[in-house]
Amino acid sequence: RVEGNPVFIYLDAFGTESDKLQVAKHKDQYAKGQVGDIEVKKYLAGILNNFLDPIRQKRAEYEGKPELVDSILKEGTRKMREEAQKTLNEVKKAMKLDYFE
Repeated sequence: RVEGNPVFIYLDAFGTESDKLQVAKHKDQYAKGQVGDIEVKKYLAGILNNFLDPIRQKRAEYEGKPELVDSILKEGTRKMREEAQKTLNEVKKAMKLDYFE
């Protein structure tokens, strides 16, 4: 059964526009019993690897630059603290708890 099959759900989710024709072909063949789970899962593995390859490459780049990662995290933390403080101030004002300001 194609509907509800996790393999086909993942193929639909992670396949690119150019994969759609091949995915449709696999669905049709699977429904007719012409291909089995192993072949479809191998195809899915290729699709997932294509999706994950750029992420893996980026991770490998950052792995060799721990100082850059630290600075990115620190800057992100600083920005989010500012945003959180703004939100907290808005909440206090709305609840009329800003009597010390």
